[in-house]
Amino acid sequence: MQNIPIDRANITMTLAKPVTREGGMVLAGAGLKLTEAMLDRLRGSGITHITVEGNPLAGIEEDGLDLTALRDRLDHLFRRYKQNPLMWVLRNMIAQYLEKRIGEQWPEDEQTNSQPPAQVES
Repeated sequence: MQNIPIDRANITMTLAKPVTREGGMVLAGAGLKLTEAMLDRLRGSGITHITVEGNPLAGIEEDGLDLTALRDRLDHLFRRYKQNPLMWVLRNMIAQYLEKRIGEQWPEDEQTNSQPPAQVES
């Protein structure tokens, strides 16, 4: 179980505890899989944090890593494989996983379905 900011929540997560207002009124029950509509409603109700199953942000929130830092690290790890299409597919799969785990979109210029950058010969 992990209490996370609602802005970090995404539709792959499931509520571990009910979400309630200050007065105790239940807005969403435990065990519900999050949907975009539900997240929008909770944000509109002033909810800032929710408790989800598992530990989806482990190692990311605690280390203060963001998607840009992870993208840079991923690019560094795959720097020698830019001409290998299979390795580039693997890189993109990892990037998509990170997007889902963090709940943010990859920057537009670095979309995960991109092709390996052209290598400049010197």
